[in-house]
Amino acid sequence: MRHRGWLLGTLAATALFAAADASAQTAAPADAPPPGLSDAQKKQLYDAAHNQLGVLEFCAGQSFVGTDVVELQRRAIAVLPTPPDTSGGDEAERAGQLGIVMASGQTLTLETAAKSRNTTIAALCAAIAKSLEAATAGGVP
Repeated sequence: MRHRGWLLGTLAATALFAAADASAQTAAPADAPPPGLSDAQKKQLYDAAHNQLGVLEFCAGQSFVGTDVVELQRRAIAVLPTPPDTSGGDEAERAGQLGIVMASGQTLTLETAAKSRNTTIAALCAAIAKSLEAATAGGVP
C-alpha cells in the first residue's frame, strides 16, 4: 500500500500543539486506515480528526484559512474508520470550534499555543491548513 499521508494529516493540529504542552503522538501516514487498528486507536483518530475539523472551522470563521480547507478535512474524516464509540467526536469538534485543541488527553487553546511559540493564531491556523493540504496532496476520495 502506497503512503500518501491523508489519514494522519487529519492529526496535524495534534502534532502542532501537543508539543507545546505534552508529547505528540506520531505515526506513519497511509493511503487507507492501517489494518488492525484497535477500537481505542480508531476512537482516538476519530476524536482528533473531529477536533481538527472544529479548529479549522474556528480558523475559517476568523478568515485565517479558507472554507476549502474545512471541506478537505470533512472529506478526510469521511474515509476514516468509525469506532464503535463515537461519543467524543461532537464534543471534540465543539471544543475545536472554540479554538481549543485536544491532544493526547490534554487541552490547549490556540492562543496559548501561539504565545508559547511566539507567533499568532493566524500563523498557527495557516500551519494546520498547510499540513493538511500537504498530507492530502495525493488526494482524498
